[in-house]
Order: sequence, then C-alpha cells, then structure tokens
Amino acid sequence: MITPHILIADDHSIVRLGISLVIQKQYPKAVIKQTDNYQGVLDMVAKDDFQLVILDVNMPNGSFQATLDTIKMKRCETRVLVFSTLDEELYAARYLKAGADGFLQKQVSEEGVKTALEKMMQTGTYISDKVKEALINQTLHHKDAYQNPLGVLSDRELEIARLLITGNGLKEIANKLFVHVATVSTYKSRIYKKLNITSVIELGEVFRLYHL
Repeated sequence: MITPHILIADDHSIVRLGISLVIQKQYPKAVIKQTDNYQGVLDMVAKDDFQLVILDVNMPNGSFQATLDTIKMKRCETRVLVFSTLDEELYAARYLKAGADGFLQKQVSEEGVKTALEKMMQTGTYISDKVKEALINQTLHHKDAYQNPLGVLSDRELEIARLLITGNGLKEIANKLFVHVATVSTYKSRIYKKLNITSVIELGEVFRLYHL
C-alpha cells in the first residue's frame, strides 16, 4: 500500500493529537501533518498531495467552504472528511452536498474513527449507518430527512440569532430590542439548545448552510 499522506486541520491541539494517535495505530507508516487554521490548510495542500484531509468546520483565518472549494480545485484526488461536533443527522448531507467526501462526529468512539479512516482510504467516502438510514428513508418516502433546523426557532429567536452572528453582544441586542440583558441571555440559551450548538461560530455556520 502507498504510504498515506494525511492532513489534520483542527484548532484544538488535543483533537489533532488524538486523531494522530489513532492514525498511527492504523497506518504506522502514514505521513501526518497538522494545522490549526484554514490558511494553513491551503498552504500545505499547495505543497503536498494528501490522500486525506480531516477538516474541522470552525477555524480561524478563512472559511470552510472557500477552503474546501480550493482543495477540490487544486487536488481533485484528495478526499475531505469533515470532523465536527455538529449533529450528523442535521448537517452531514449538507456538507456532502457542499463537496465533502465524508462526515464524522467528534463524539464518536476510537473504533468509529478507525472505521471512518478505513472507509475514506479504501473507498474515498464515509457516512455513518445512521445517516445512511436517514438518506434511504428520505429516498423511499420522498421526504426531506434534513429539514431546515432554523424552522424550530420563533420569530424573536431568529431575530436575536441574526443579531448574534453579526457581532452584537448581549447588551447591544438588549438595547436594540428594548429588553433586559437577562431576557436576551435566555433567548440565546434557547437558540443554542434547539439547534444543538455551543457557540456563535456554530450558529453562523447553521445560517450559512441553510441560507437564511
């Protein structure tokens, strides 16, 4: 087998370390490189022909979509595995449609990571059995298994969510909407809970993916 060249792109060092250890167990001769930002991905892809890029969706110095598009344009044989905390049942299909070759949740077990790596290296694609089942269900019953998650938000929650992703703080939003800061904080917590997210960055990614 050709020695695999794999790039791990994640802005958390512990995540990069953990994935590196799993890769080394599975592919002892693998050449592994790392970066913690999107510009680093572009620089490394320009210099090295990676078989696989394990790509986080929230990193500094660039955007996910622009980085993915560049990888696919410059290295059409390179496979991209999205590695994210986002709910796979809501987002996997969206990222695949955006051009990724696979989707893996960060909460997965070590065995799950090994399975994903094996599939990506052998077939070039990977989605979990849960996502496969949802896609089959969608096809058989002609319904969208990946409904827009923003549909669960009330009008007020959508308004506050849009203000959050445009850089407004809680106090600024409270002043604009003539409500207490505590009220805005409560709405923010509801939004995060409904969308299963933990940061404004993830909230912005949800809005980008669903074009609202």
